[in-house]
Amino acid sequence: MLNNCHQYMEAFLALSKIGGLLVPLNTRLAESELTYILKDSDASILVFGDEFTDLTMSMKKHDLGVRAYLCVGAPPSWALDYEKAIGEVSSLEPEPAEAVEEKIPISSCTHRAPRGLPKGAVLFPSQDFFSTP
Repeated sequence: MLNNCHQYMEAFLALSKIGGLLVPLNTRLAESELTYILKDSDASILVFGDEFTDLTMSMKKHDLGVRAYLCVGAPPSWALDYEKAIGEVSSLEPEPAEAVEEKIPISSCTHRAPRGLPKGAVLFPSQDFFSTP
């Protein structure tokens, strides 16, 4: 849950490299919608900007299933500092355990539905914004 920043792109590219799934969150959605998206996605890590600390702390109360919280900026006591966390891992390019294939999704985009709960769509490598026809 970040505004536009280089850390957002770092997370997207790192997840794509290892076969992880990015679940972007629209920060304009209501807390209940964001909570639903996080629970539905089975997210294990939530990267958030410190401007969203209060919102994230409020959503934590809903048992999201998130195992780690990484904060860009000044982290609260219950979250890891994003820059410190990435600084503690190797800067060498990781080799994926297996090739990331076309059939492995890279992103899940969710939007507000006219009625009911948010709706999601899964994107595959050929559908991302880096692909060219």
